[in-house]
Amino acid sequence: MGRRATSTQVFDGVALFDGGSRRRLAQIAPHTDRMRLPGGTVLAEAGRTARELIVLLDGVAGIDDGSATGTLAAGHAVAPAAVATAAPFPATVTADGEVEVLVINGPAFRWALHEIPGLAHRVRPPGPARRHLGPRPAPRVSVA
Repeated sequence: MGRRATSTQVFDGVALFDGGSRRRLAQIAPHTDRMRLPGGTVLAEAGRTARELIVLLDGVAGIDDGSATGTLAAGHAVAPAAVATAAPFPATVTADGEVEVLVINGPAFRWALHEIPGLAHRVRPPGPARRHLGPRPAPRVSVA
C-alpha cells in the first residue's frame, strides 16, 4: 500500500501545485499517500466518480476515452476538474509500466482549490483542452 506523505517535498515538480505556500501544502500533505503501482493498474475508470486526485510522479499512463487514446506523463494529474466537482472520470487511465503516484483525497483537494492562489485557474473542466481525446460524451438526461 502507500505511505502517508509527511513533507511538502512530495509536491515538488508537480506543476498543478506550483505557487502553493509551504504552509498550505503542509496542510494537504497528511491527506496524501505516495504509492508505487505495477504496470496495468487502472488509476481511473471512465464513468466512475472521481473521489481522489491522482498525480503521476514517475512513469507513464495511457488514457482511453473509448474513441481515442493518449498518454499522461510524470508531473500531471488525472482529471483534476472531475475531482474538483466530484464528477465522473472522463476517460480510463492505466499505468503503462510501474508508476509512482500521489493520491490526494477529494475533500483535501477541493479545500486546496480555495486556499492555494491560482490553483483553481489551473484546474479546468473538460472541454477544448481534451479535444485530443475526441468528442465529449453526450450528457445523461433523466426523464421523470
